[in-house]
Amino acid sequence: MALRWHGLLLVMLAAGLAGGCFLESDLQRELRGRLRAEGLHIIDCRQSGYQAFAFEAVPSVPGKWPEGVKLAQPMPSGRDFIGTTRKSVICFNRHNEILWEKKTTFEMLVAGLAVSPDGSWLAYRTSPSVLVGRASADQAPMAYVFAPMASPGAYTKFAEGEDLESYMLGWSNDNERIVIGLAGEIRVYERRTGKYRVLARGRNPSWSPDGRWIAYHTSEGGAFVADPGPWKTSRIDLGGEVLNGMQWSPDSRYLLGTIRQRHFMGDTCIVVWRQPDGAHEVVLRPPLDWTNQDFGWIFLRPRGPE
Repeated sequence: MALRWHGLLLVMLAAGLAGGCFLESDLQRELRGRLRAEGLHIIDCRQSGYQAFAFEAVPSVPGKWPEGVKLAQPMPSGRDFIGTTRKSVICFNRHNEILWEKKTTFEMLVAGLAVSPDGSWLAYRTSPSVLVGRASADQAPMAYVFAPMASPGAYTKFAEGEDLESYMLGWSNDNERIVIGLAGEIRVYERRTGKYRVLARGRNPSWSPDGRWIAYHTSEGGAFVADPGPWKTSRIDLGGEVLNGMQWSPDSRYLLGTIRQRHFMGDTCIVVWRQPDGAHEVVLRPPLDWTNQDFGWIFLRPRGPE
């Protein structure tokens, strides 16, 4: 009888660890506290809108993009969104009120998008170029940081070996530099001159809003966090192979990553990693047919509109 009870207890314990029902870690408690106090959610950016996931058993919050938006993500503040249509870049809030719109002179297919921490500069990556301009409604043209137009309507291609799977880019906290993955390298470009330096081999870098860290992963899925000053790197453990980059929370305390777990099933899941102690937790297990991998952070009230 005692053995049966022990066996049942082990089964319940394993279920609790897997589902977070019985045993709650310090990180889980912290995230739930942030949810209740500030409405901090994970956001899954989709083609037509978003799904905001809570860290507790409450219904997720769905939202729609304004008409025509093809790509969108939260601003660094976690309060508003930045998005693109075929011929414009727009800033809007979660009630779909457009705060400003910047027209472009040509149709574009945007792969990556980033706004500077102070909200004043915008960078986006098309297939052949990275463009930078004011994040406002002014009609000043976007400037090319690299791969400038060789002639009207034509683009200079990237160097041979361009990594099309590395689409993320991020800003330094002084709003002067942009980090991007290109040709299998992590590069930091100067906004004013277009000059760059190579920091490491890797892809999909993201710069923490406080400017202290750059996160990136290798083609093999290894995750790293680096101090961009002396460029001191540390390998971090998210519990599996990183698939498509990592996103910093607005306060630079957490990283959000999509991973493939190490066990034989190789489940894909969403993990939060905490700075500085390295604690990590699975916060979302998408369905088997899930393919979207564009995640970020947003502040919503825990229940109900602002």
